[in-house]
Formats: sequence, structure tokens, C-alpha cells
Amino acid sequence: MMIEELLFSISKVNGKKCHMLPAKAVIYDSSNVKLYSERCDQPQSRFSEFVEILSRHELRIKCNIERRMLSPDTTYACFLVFKLSEKCRGLKCPVKARDMLPYKNVERTNIISFTSPNTVNFDKIKWIPNLREDGWMEVIVWETISDTHTGEFIPMDLKLISFEGTMFGLIISGIEFRPIKCTLLDYKGYGSLARQIEEKRDRAVRKQTPTARLPSRAERPSHAVSSLLAP
Repeated sequence: MMIEELLFSISKVNGKKCHMLPAKAVIYDSSNVKLYSERCDQPQSRFSEFVEILSRHELRIKCNIERRMLSPDTTYACFLVFKLSEKCRGLKCPVKARDMLPYKNVERTNIISFTSPNTVNFDKIKWIPNLREDGWMEVIVWETISDTHTGEFIPMDLKLISFEGTMFGLIISGIEFRPIKCTLLDYKGYGSLARQIEEKRDRAVRKQTPTARLPSRAERPSHAVSSLLAP
């Protein structure tokens, strides 16, 4: 792989390493995809070439990440950097992200969304999209811990499966590995869209949960009133 196709940076959040790979280097099956160079309608991209998915229901991402490009003892999220073209008619429903390298013979599958999910799908979706500073969108598709593997490389083999329709019109710039904290809401780059959805979910839960009411002064026994007034 040419050196100009690798991007390395330091996180402004915690000073740890970030690593980005171009789409053409990680798309496992290049059939039924379109590769094209940078155009005026793709501003501020990190790479000069992109991959547009044509008529296919599945997308496989496969690569080996050099461990030296990541900080040790750190949990990383793999962000898919993408845009949806005006021709895109699918991806309105959630997408299944299946790890093809199961940990301890246990299949790891998560549900993600390329668009803002409706309230019906809230509890099923783990990762949702966020607008980047460069004008592209991103969504987490995979997680790993940098010290999980002892070799030079960390293998990644992921299959994205559309529940409904094809992925036609999905434009991919690349994948980016960035360190994450304990919870996604603590992560600075999680995005306003995600926070809005979490707030809506919390409001829905509160509506379904009866509010606890403190007994009035007249309803409390005398000893309870005394205990409340005690310093």
C-alpha cells in the first residue's frame, strides 16, 4: 500500500493515535462498486478517490491494521466515513454488522443505521451516524482493543448486510480508527444527532414510568415528619 494512502493523526481528546485507511484498500470484493476521483461535490475529503456501492445487499470490509499505528491498551472504534448520494434509495432501514472473526467462537453482530432511525428502532440500534467536521458522515461499525492481539497486525473482517433494499448510492471515503472512552456519550465526537436520539429515548421511558409522589405532610406519620425536620 502506498504511503500516501495511510493517514495518521493524534486525537485532540486524549492525545492517542488515530489511523485512517482509504475505501479502495479495505473493500474486500471490488465487484459491483464504482471507483472515482475527487470531484467538487466531495469537499474536504482525506482521500482523492472514493468507492460508490452499486446494486448489492452486502458489503465486506477486510484488512489488517498495524498495531504500531494504534496506541497500546486502548479501545478503538472503527468509523465508516461515508455519504449517501441523491440516487440512494436503500439504507432507510437498519443494517446488520457481523464480525466474521468471532471471539471465542461467539458470533458478534450489531445493528447500525446510516440514517436517523425512527422511534420504533431505537432499542435495536447500537450505532447511529454523526456529521464530521469535513462534511462527511461517519458511523461506528466495529470495535477492538489494541492489545487483544499479540502479532504485528490486528485482523478485521466485517460484513454489512442490508435488511431491506440494496446499498446502491452509498459513497465510502474510508475507515478511521479512533480511541473511545467507556461510554459513547462521554466521547466528544459522538454528535448532536446521537444525543438528540438518546434524549428522545429517555423522555419516552419517563412517560412510561409513573412518577413517584412524596406523601403529603398530613399523610406522614408524626415520627416521619420529625425525622425529615431533623438536621
